Amino acid sequence: MKRPKYNPIFTILLYLAAAFFAIFALKPLDHPPGSWTVTIMMLGLFSVFYLWALLRTLQARDEQRAEAYKTQNAIPTPPRPELEGTAYGLTPGIKYKVVRSFKDFYGKSFNEHEVLTFKEQHFLPYHGGYTIIFVERSLFLQENTNKDILENFSEYIVKLT
Repeated sequence: MKRPKYNPIFTILLYLAAAFFAIFALKPLDHPPGSWTVTIMMLGLFSVFYLWALLRTLQARDEQRAEAYKTQNAIPTPPRPELEGTAYGLTPGIKYKVVRSFKDFYGKSFNEHEVLTFKEQHFLPYHGGYTIIFVERSLFLQENTNKDILENFSEYIVKLT
């Protein structure tokens, strides 16, 4: 279930309700004995309404930051020039061609002349595992088993121009 959009007017009303309960709870006590119960209830209501409004404000701030982060990171940054031709030098959205057939860690064949569009990659340091995700399929390499492919990556996969 998706949450409704942030409504600043409702949040302001929550702050006003919290202020009302605080003022009512702190006014001079000219009530009969036992009126402390009412005061404690009003302070409790103040706390609930104030916390509710504060959480709505923080939620709206976080949603704005998330939206800004999405737009800020929408454009992929090109890899550094020294990484060109390595597994780390792939650029998201760019098409690459397999120029030499090989098998990945799990035995899946990548045939010569196959065109792949790079999406993202991940590295698992404990196992030395590289997961290179293309739109068409994924490539799994391991530092020890696939050492030749990782060290000579540009001999297996090249960027299409």
